[in-house]
Amino acid sequence: MKGNTSTASHQLKLLEEEINLKSGQGFLVNFTAIQSGLWSEKATWGGADPPSTGDDVTIPAGVTVTVDIPAFCKNIEIQNGGTINYAGTQSLQVHGSWTNNGNFDGGTSGTVELAGNEDASVNGTTTFEELVVSKGNLATTLTINGNTTVSGGGSLTLNGGLIKIPGSASLSCEYSRELKIPATSGFEVTGGSLSTGNFSITNNGLIRVTSGTANFGTNSGNSVHTQVDGAFIVKNGTVNIAGRLENTARGTLEPLGLSSGITVSGGEVTLSTVGNGLSNTGSLNVTSNGALNFSGGTIVFQNPSTAGTTLDLGLLDGYGTKNTDGGIFQFGNNSTPDQSEFIISSAIPLNNITSAPDVNLKLKSDLEISDRLDLANNSNIILDGNSIRLKVDSKATYNLPLSDTDGHSIPVSVEIANGTISPESYIELKTIGNKHPENLNETNYLERYWSVSTGGINNPEYNITAKYANTDIIGDNPELIVTNFLDGTWTPLKNTNLGPNTILINGVNGDLEFTALAEATVTITASPSATICSGSPVTLTAVVMDGTAQSYTWSSNPSGIYNKTQAITVSPTQNTTYSVTIV
Repeated sequence: MKGNTSTASHQLKLLEEEINLKSGQGFLVNFTAIQSGLWSEKATWGGADPPSTGDDVTIPAGVTVTVDIPAFCKNIEIQNGGTINYAGTQSLQVHGSWTNNGNFDGGTSGTVELAGNEDASVNGTTTFEELVVSKGNLATTLTINGNTTVSGGGSLTLNGGLIKIPGSASLSCEYSRELKIPATSGFEVTGGSLSTGNFSITNNGLIRVTSGTANFGTNSGNSVHTQVDGAFIVKNGTVNIAGRLENTARGTLEPLGLSSGITVSGGEVTLSTVGNGLSNTGSLNVTSNGALNFSGGTIVFQNPSTAGTTLDLGLLDGYGTKNTDGGIFQFGNNSTPDQSEFIISSAIPLNNITSAPDVNLKLKSDLEISDRLDLANNSNIILDGNSIRLKVDSKATYNLPLSDTDGHSIPVSVEIANGTISPESYIELKTIGNKHPENLNETNYLERYWSVSTGGINNPEYNITAKYANTDIIGDNPELIVTNFLDGTWTPLKNTNLGPNTILINGVNGDLEFTALAEATVTITASPSATICSGSPVTLTAVVMDGTAQSYTWSSNPSGIYNKTQAITVSPTQNTTYSVTIV
């Protein structure tokens, strides 16, 4: 009928249920844009209403569709030669997969939201402006197949879902805005490449690398902080973090049932590739509440802290479970400046420690190494008043490449000559660059002392070689004696040799606290000094040369009883020899 419209309807009856089909109201499976135009225009879609969340969309070659309204679809494909762009601040919500073999231009604020609770993928090469991922929880996977970029002027927002990056795929976030990963979201690199820009990441969800490469941050201080029930897991591959890797998390990350905290079982994790300037916070920093499981691979510290209070490795004891049963802590690499100094504070044993050449390690707390210490050439440990404990697994020589705070090399070696070794065997050493507090000499001594002990070795016998610097020598008396302080008393050690800048001690069976000093010269003066008559009083005074004394013990032959003072008055009636012992 000319000038009028009509609607034809037909009724189908199926299993006693009615379905009404009307022309213009069918269930469309695939929308193909037939001409360039606005997303909101029916003409773009051949006269139909714009697609909805259940509709697949195809943008063919030669067609440009402009998103001018909040837009929706299921799967979308931009074919070679096809284009999607934006008119202002609008969003396109995709409830399935995204495929771009053509052109996509998000303008300055165009948003693509990948939504829905079904697994999906991003295919082809796309640079997004604002990308939002809302895929339910970590049980739903969004796989990157191709090269995906979030532009420098945009951002990535994670609401849910696990972004998986397999081999040959890449995801690059080039912007400079902090990324927060909620407990429902995460990244999994399974052979591809993930890189983030000049920003830090707060991880309450999952970061997992099983192979491939993950680069986090581009500037000093760009860090990854895992907290609450978040998990940072490296099984293999390469991870580089511009600043710090921090953890305060422990517990379980659901619904995957993963242990929270930091877990490294393989691969290589390099920290502070640009720098760490946060005071008292390590490039690897695990708080008392945080969990750490380091069972394999290598954690590398590239640049030392530049903070006012420096710290590079900080592992605090507490509620969070921590262990380093395997793996290697490596301080320095080919990019580390020579003579760099890394600060270590660890409340738990470290399994293996290695270094690059020409770097130093300085302890901020006592350190136990449960397997191996293997430093490269010209690399030393500065104990700074702390002790170091090494595992003993055989009768061998254990070398400690030590230096003092002024950079003087003062190595110590301990040879385990005899004894029964057990899995719990160790040697522990401390050296202090000060005068021993019980050394009363005012000159002629070493301004350094050592403490050496063993444990878990039945009937030990060991030999010690300890070096000292010229600056440790106080006075000009070359006749120093190697002596041990035990139970409040100095005892000269046997089987020793004091050479130029070296102390050798052989045949040690117990713990030592030793140094080298000159025996004090003690004289006794009498007043009056002339010959006295029998029974006349005379005052005897003990004089200590080059030293001081805290106690005096007098004796005589024939014997007598005397005050424990520096001077005593006696009245001998026969020839008597007086002696004094000074401590």
